[in-house]
Amino acid sequence: MAKISPKLPLALSSEGGYGSTRTIGEAVQQNLKNLVLTVPGERVMDPDFGVGLYKYLFLNSTPAVHESLKSKIVTQTAKYLPFVNLQLIEIGGPDDDHFTTTSNLMSIKIVYSVESIDEVNILTLSTDPSTN
Repeated sequence: MAKISPKLPLALSSEGGYGSTRTIGEAVQQNLKNLVLTVPGERVMDPDFGVGLYKYLFLNSTPAVHESLKSKIVTQTAKYLPFVNLQLIEIGGPDDDHFTTTSNLMSIKIVYSVESIDEVNILTLSTDPSTN
């Protein structure tokens, strides 16, 4: 099977060399995750790239903050991954049932599709170490 891109984080594979994504869906999911986690200004030669999820972690978990984050995800995805169709973005915070014991936690669920491969996927990110 063909290799599409290096799998991040870089790690040696049992086949020799670095691990690779092997499907378009896997590569798109990795690129979307990278877009959400990258802080604007962190990427060399493209200071606008990235959502900067970690900038939102210590803000109060309010509907306005959640909407700001959703908006940033939508605009960044439209700019850098225009082939990704976002269908749903859910943001959870410390007030949700599964975050009752600790503050400064956040979870994001992004449901998206890629038309060219006729596939719907879910990207879930969480700052709760017990869910990773």
